[in-house]
Parts: sequence; C-alpha cells; structure tokens
Amino acid sequence: MIKIVEALIDDVKQDNVKLTNWALRRRASAKLVEIGQLAVAPLVQLLNDQNASVRVEAITALGKIGSTDAIKPLIAALNDPVSNVVTVASSALGAIKDNRATNPLIDVLRRHGTDEIVSAALALGEIGNPKAQTALEEVALAAWFVDARASALYALRQVGNASSNKVFVRAMNDQEEYVRIAAAEALSHFSYLQADKAAIQALDDRISYYINLMESGDKNQRKIAISSLGRIGSVRAVEPLIEHLMSDPEEDVQASATLALGQIADRRAVTPLISALQHKNALTRAFAAYALGLINDKSAILPLSELLQDDNENVRSEVTRTLSKLRAVPS
Repeated sequence: MIKIVEALIDDVKQDNVKLTNWALRRRASAKLVEIGQLAVAPLVQLLNDQNASVRVEAITALGKIGSTDAIKPLIAALNDPVSNVVTVASSALGAIKDNRATNPLIDVLRRHGTDEIVSAALALGEIGNPKAQTALEEVALAAWFVDARASALYALRQVGNASSNKVFVRAMNDQEEYVRIAAAEALSHFSYLQADKAAIQALDDRISYYINLMESGDKNQRKIAISSLGRIGSVRAVEPLIEHLMSDPEEDVQASATLALGQIADRRAVTPLISALQHKNALTRAFAAYALGLINDKSAILPLSELLQDDNENVRSEVTRTLSKLRAVPS
C-alpha cells in the first residue's frame, strides 16, 4: 500500500500545464482520499511543494479525508502567499471541524481579501465555536465586500447567540439587496429568533416587503421577491407563490415560484406542483419535480412516473431522482 501511495503522490505532483496531467492529478487525489489516513502524511509533505496547484490539490484531499492529524499544517497553510491556497485551506479546516482552527481563521477574517474572508467565515460557521461570534459580527456589518458580509451572516447563524439578532436586523437594512436577503434568510432559521420580539417583527416586515414586491410590474423584481421568500422559508408566502405559479404572465417567474414552494415545503403546494409537472416549460416541470421531492409527499409518485418519458433530459433526470427519494420515504 505504501508504494501505491508513493506512486499516487508522484501523480499529484505532475505539472498540470497539459490537460492530461491535470486529469491524472485529480484521479490520483481521489484515490488518495479513498485510501484515507495512510495518505495523510505524504499529502502534508506536498504542502511545501513549490507549485501552488499541487498545494491546492493536497489541501483539498486532506479536507476530504478529514483527519485531525492535518490540522497544524493546514493552519500553517493559512499564511500561504497564494490566495487560492488560503481559501482551500480554510475550507478544509471547516470540513474537519476542529476548534484549534478557530483563532487562525479569525485572523484570516481580519487580514485578507474577499475570497479568503468568505471561505474563512464559512469555515468558522462549520466549526461552530462561539469564540468566532464577535469577529463574524464585525465582518457582517462592516466588511467592504458584499460576499464577505453575506457569508459572515450565514456563519453567524451557526455560532451566534441571542445578541446576534441585532446584527441580523441591522443587516436587513444593508445597502445591498444580496446582503439584506442573506440576513433575512439567516434570521429566519436562527435558533434564538423566538426570544426577540423586535427581531421577529423586523423579519415579518421584510417578508411583507417581499410579498408586496411580487406584485411589481418588473418581472426581475418579482423573481427577486420570490427567490427571497423561498430562501427565508416563510409559510405566509405559500398562497401568493401558488398564485404566481399558476397565473404569472412570465414563464421564468412561474419557474421561480415553483422552486420557492419546494424550499418552503408546505403541503398546500403539492397539488399545484403536481399540476406544474404538465407545464409547457421544461424548466418549470423540472423544478416542480425537484420541489415535490423537497416536500416528500408520496402522492406525487404516480404523476411523477408519467414524466419518465418526458422529451427533456433534465426533466427525466430530476423526475428519476425525486422518485428514488420518495419511494424511500416510509409509508
């Protein structure tokens, strides 16, 4: 086995200028992940390779293996001069979920650019150490980069406490809609929400805003509203979303409503979604199949089965996946 690992490590070190070498490296990396613990030490050695692509491949494999033996070298990789290496090292540390990575990842939040901050924030959310709360709150409210603020809000949902409600409420007034949506989505799934009446009211106001926005004459605004309501998961939006699925003049808006109903997963949507399986638009049919899988209602099995011969490959694929999922649901 040791010789096999050595041969695979040599393949990972191949120069990826040629596409064939890149593919060889990826296959070798996947095999090393399958081998697991025995491959950890040789992969750690690759973190010193001069080729940044080799370092990235080794770090990615270490994150998938998930061994805590890699924590210290992965933490060291957070100081790599190449941005992409720092980004994948953060992701790997988040995948392993070891508290030793918390402080180093907080340092990344405070000294790096947008991609690194996003990756570090998400990793801190995966680790779930409350020590990251203050740093994540600072990023959520003050980071220059939109993606960084949104990622910090997502992570804060996993590590924050009741005091974080105020951060989510403030972020729902962010100048960027993308961040406002992220804040509302995070708050709606936050375990401390019910303890804060002001936060509940702020979220309710945001939901009302999006429900009203669905009546905009601008289809793009309607799509933003529908997508936001799906992410927030508000049952208040079910009836208005059904109405747009059934009667909106734009097919892509109908498709968006289909997906949002699946995300909310309210059984009132089952019958309209089954009807949407016969929609003339293939994307809507595929989304309807996917949405029914999210709701997990076995009454959809028969109508879904009738689409196994649909003329659209994406629809057939989604129907097949959903049927497999629904048939596994206990009766």
